[in-house]
Amino acid sequence: MAAFRATIVGPAFLQNVWPRAPKHLHLAGRPRFAWVPILKLPRLIRVRPGVDTVKWDLADIAYPGRYSSRGQGIMGSFIDSSLSLLAKQTHPVISLAMGCPGPDAFPLEDVRRITTEIMEHEGPVALNYGPTEGDPLLRQSLLEAEAEATGLDIDPDCLIVTSGGMQGLDLVAKLLVNPGDPVVAELPSYSNGLATLHNYEGNVLQVSLDDQGLSVEECRRYFDRRGARPKLFYVIPNFQNPSGITMSLRRRLELLDLARSYEAIVLEDDPYGDLRFEGRALPSLFALDEGKGTVIAVRTFSKTFSPGLRVGWILAPKNVVTKMIAAKQSMDTCTNVVGQKIVAQLMAQGVMSRHILRLRHEYRQKRDLMLQALERHFGSLGGTSWTRPEGGFFLWMTFPEPTDAEKLFPVALEQGVAFIPGPAFTVQGGLRNAGRLCFTYPLLTEIDEAIRRLRYSYGLWASFGVEGAAAR
Repeated sequence: MAAFRATIVGPAFLQNVWPRAPKHLHLAGRPRFAWVPILKLPRLIRVRPGVDTVKWDLADIAYPGRYSSRGQGIMGSFIDSSLSLLAKQTHPVISLAMGCPGPDAFPLEDVRRITTEIMEHEGPVALNYGPTEGDPLLRQSLLEAEAEATGLDIDPDCLIVTSGGMQGLDLVAKLLVNPGDPVVAELPSYSNGLATLHNYEGNVLQVSLDDQGLSVEECRRYFDRRGARPKLFYVIPNFQNPSGITMSLRRRLELLDLARSYEAIVLEDDPYGDLRFEGRALPSLFALDEGKGTVIAVRTFSKTFSPGLRVGWILAPKNVVTKMIAAKQSMDTCTNVVGQKIVAQLMAQGVMSRHILRLRHEYRQKRDLMLQALERHFGSLGGTSWTRPEGGFFLWMTFPEPTDAEKLFPVALEQGVAFIPGPAFTVQGGLRNAGRLCFTYPLLTEIDEAIRRLRYSYGLWASFGVEGAAAR
């Protein structure tokens, strides 16, 4: 890049100052004028906007000793990072990785019509700030839906609309988790939920799952041996992410009894409960708690409708919601108002309930195809198993020992299929020979081919390792 011969304003007017500019400042030749302060120079360089450009090279700048203790140990999400990784691929990849609705899952015509109606009738309101606790019509619709599903008449002051389920998890952790507090989570568990608890410096203990859900008895033994008490139980009771397992009714009641004995809170994360396509629906932990305040429920439309709109909600005691409103006001003021109004109208017009019925039918088809493909391509491979979810988005696959799913991942990606390796779902190590497969995102016509590619990738990895497989 050719150096621009800049001038400075001051006693030495029109001096050539480029030799004195810091090395990470580049000026490229480019007529109008503006004053730009330059680091390490006592005066100002005269630059012509639209003609001259100032490029600051910030890539190598660090803040040693400036991060908070919380900031130094902050944890991100392998799952969310995989979006960027997939976008960089130059060859077609069938994704079983991201836990999101497929491109064929959105009621586009209804959304287009409702958005037009909102802009015509209340555009200035929809494009402005809204109440922190949420859009009034949406909150009323959510409370009515809860009453219809559970029979609970919930005080409106016990509900707050959030920017997706993740903000709900963040608000709960922000208000309840002190550094070092013991927090119980399932093993495996949702990586973003684990990251949230970790980033608020909770001491996360993951307890194993069986086919009934979280092992409550293992929790009891662990804390009784140590004479300690957990502060919070974080659970995903329906079609758990990533295992697809549903917590049984008996286990739900046992968990509530245990939490009350420790005076702990149960954080019920339930994005998938409406997506049951076989078996008997079970009451939520929030409903089973019968208003005792043991459970805080986090819900979202990200799985049943649209993750892009970022609309979720929390059910919690009134005093807790009051604090959440205060906390949210210093985060984002309010949830996406247009998104709230779209969701509210989808509910009020009956579109949402019809849409969820359609998703149940389509997701069941996709799950069945994936189970059939797994049997076809992996059924003869000893040491391999997978769960059979009754709803939701995911199943959990276990590969033969000593498979390393993190090393299998780049081989599979090269072969055109992506999944999430097991270690993404734990903060305490392990799960190396397992992975999460999402059956909702790929098209029906892609599922068998995705599993075939995964099986071929496994064969390459088992025979040649990562480098050998990449060379073939």
